[in-house]
Amino acid sequence: MTRIVFLLMMSLLCCSLPTRADTNPPEIETSKKFGNYTVFYNVFPSTDLQADIAARYNITRANDRVVLNVSLRDSSNGDIRPQRAATTGTYSDLMSNKPLEFREISELNAIYYIAELRVSNRELLRFDINVQPIADTEKGEQTSPPLIVTFTRKFAVDN
Repeated sequence: MTRIVFLLMMSLLCCSLPTRADTNPPEIETSKKFGNYTVFYNVFPSTDLQADIAARYNITRANDRVVLNVSLRDSSNGDIRPQRAATTGTYSDLMSNKPLEFREISELNAIYYIAELRVSNRELLRFDINVQPIADTEKGEQTSPPLIVTFTRKFAVDN
């Protein structure tokens, strides 16, 4: 398993540990089930990634930057496997609504959709994510309506 897969999976699985950027209580949700599909999502400080890993995937490391990580798993065939998806979304504060720019990272048996954004100290953001499974990876055909995930996170930024 490559280092980035390990780090991204750990960020999803270990989200109950508080970080500088995520000061929410440990019981926050990081996945949502839709029939055979499960959407996993997490936001973590970009500085949690090692410099070489961040550079490899063109992720900017800074105290005021976080990474939104989204992945989709399909369990329809009895096994759990990564699923390609058309992933879009927005984030908003009290004043504005901004689009998220996702890019796909595909390694071994994992597919991640990541977006980077700047945050301010004590900022509360609402995330609205649309994840639409793609059945035929050759043609990019979408198979179902979007799976919609909405969540909020409050950030603490070290200056």
